[in-house]
Amino acid sequence: MPRPASRLTPPARVFALLLGLLLAVHFVLAVAASRHKSTTNDEIAHITSGYAFNALADFRVQPENGVLPQRWHALPLSLSQPNLPDLNSVPWTHGVAYQFSYDFFYRSGNNPDSLLLAGRMMNAVWGMGLIVLVALFTRRLMGDLPAIGVAALATLSPTLLAHSALATSDMAMAFFFVASVSVYWWHLHRPGWKPVLLSGLILGLACVAKFSAVMLLPMLLALAAIRLVWDIDRTGPWPHDANGPRRVLSIASALLVHGLVAWIVIWGFHGFRFAMMSPDVPAGTMPLAWENVLSAHPGWEPLIFGLRDLRLLPEAFLYGFSYVLAFSEARGAFLDGSLGVTGWVSFFPRNFLYKTPTAELVAFGAGLCITGLAVWRKPERWRRGLRISMPLVVLFGVYWMFSLTSNLNIGHRHILPTYPLLWVMSGTVIWWVTRSETTAGAKRLGLLLTGALLGVQLATATRIYPHYLAYFNSVVGGPEKGYRHLVDSSLDWGQDLPGLAAWWHEQQPTDRPLYLGYFGTGEPTAYGIDAQIIARLPTFDIERSWVELEPGFYAISATILQHVYRQKHQPWSAESEAIYQTLRQGESDFFRIDGQPENQPDLLEKATAEEWRHAWSVYDELRFARLCEYLKVRPPDVMIGYSILIFDLEALELERVMRGDLRTLVSAIKAAAEKPIAPQSY
Repeated sequence: MPRPASRLTPPARVFALLLGLLLAVHFVLAVAASRHKSTTNDEIAHITSGYAFNALADFRVQPENGVLPQRWHALPLSLSQPNLPDLNSVPWTHGVAYQFSYDFFYRSGNNPDSLLLAGRMMNAVWGMGLIVLVALFTRRLMGDLPAIGVAALATLSPTLLAHSALATSDMAMAFFFVASVSVYWWHLHRPGWKPVLLSGLILGLACVAKFSAVMLLPMLLALAAIRLVWDIDRTGPWPHDANGPRRVLSIASALLVHGLVAWIVIWGFHGFRFAMMSPDVPAGTMPLAWENVLSAHPGWEPLIFGLRDLRLLPEAFLYGFSYVLAFSEARGAFLDGSLGVTGWVSFFPRNFLYKTPTAELVAFGAGLCITGLAVWRKPERWRRGLRISMPLVVLFGVYWMFSLTSNLNIGHRHILPTYPLLWVMSGTVIWWVTRSETTAGAKRLGLLLTGALLGVQLATATRIYPHYLAYFNSVVGGPEKGYRHLVDSSLDWGQDLPGLAAWWHEQQPTDRPLYLGYFGTGEPTAYGIDAQIIARLPTFDIERSWVELEPGFYAISATILQHVYRQKHQPWSAESEAIYQTLRQGESDFFRIDGQPENQPDLLEKATAEEWRHAWSVYDELRFARLCEYLKVRPPDVMIGYSILIFDLEALELERVMRGDLRTLVSAIKAAAEKPIAPQSY
């Protein structure tokens, strides 16, 4: 019996093979790099909540971060079936997501590294999917060779590698943004019920991927309006002189079908059950009452409460959306030495400028110039190109409009969906080389530029490995200077405990103590880090004893150092100094108390136990803020993954910073700024 002929032509098979190899390279690089990293701040909650969703059909733990990616991350755990914490505990009954997740990872007898790796490998699929979409867009516009070049550029991008193998919802949402606008635009040119249903399905999946999917509504409406009023290539289902009302009715009907399909998908991912909490597990309360969640956005109350009371959408979906609204209004943020809570218009443009690899910046600029030149020489070319790329153009424009006005300025990851258009545009460099009318000199220049860009991109990915999240380009002086410009998920998300552990073990034996100020959800003791904790966020339920600051190594997370989430007493003020100096007089008493004033009867004659605890808490905060005011200027001696900064502080230096007066502190800061230290990267 003869074998059926392959559907793929030889060139198509070569394209598929090369693309498959690039996808494999991306997967290996991303996952291998992630194995050197501890959990980033959001990952334990994503994996834990996904496992709770799948195993218990209960949505009380973090419904605000997208049900789809969280359930996806936890799918491998259905086979290993790790232990859940006590379901009668307060973290579960009150839906305290991060405490419950911490208990799941570190107190339930599970292997945290195995939990993390499983979720990260699952998430890398979304990164690979985004590369496929970019390659297919480029192939349709320009052909196989530009598509492979663009896929290679994206494959090696530190931006993509940084988030591809992190168990969060960002990469999934980037994929669904591109997929949703693309399939919707395709449906507008291909009438029929199958394209409508497919487009509606992808829209529904986007809605359960992340609540930023709300931005898809103006994008789809913009694409529908463009299709209605502008027959770009004078082809398609509607002739240029077709009846206007009929066209409007057709698009409106399709949008209603989209809404219906998306509505079914949302219910499906919540088990077709209204209640957020399963009746089969111990009952509890929500972490925040409905009224408190919506207090910052009273205008949304009638709509949200109406949908809830009529049970038109699952309770967990409505609660998660409300939670996102509540915490998007104001959030601690840092940019170029400044602190804020409502963000800056320039935050994401600067993120783009600082964090985009040099090769990509050049490729984007060259692609824009070549596109402009091609249109100027042959204006008729723009019709087909614009018709194909319109979804990405609309996505780019609408998304950036929202980004520039957003108060949520916490990370470069939030502009991931805008990169695909720029990657596709960079393919015009290779397209120019392949054109028959291109002169020999221009072809040589194009080939040289293409080879150089891909070579630089490869060198960048190799040099920064495995610290992709901490990548900064030469605009800000590279990753060594990154902490002076951006922190949080743009640099320091708590990922470098393994590196700190390896460095600290190399220092042994030493009689110098290690002090740690850590931002993240990892557990230092799980990596064998024997450090005295002087600051930590999140705090969980871990009690911290009083620590006397002595000469030694001070390891400080960049986000903690810049006081993003502890903005009080930053910058240091005369008022802060006065309170600090007053409380410092009781430092010896604080050390005696060690958090237990009840054990010191003589001190209780001066103040109550609660007053002693409050005074200790204020002094502890002020002491760390004063130390950071100095360390922000003093160059670190060692940088762990560029996100944890280590300062070797001797007795005299520490004495001037912590026990001197304000004039002494200012003098120390000025001297530190001129200190010629070249930090060792680890």
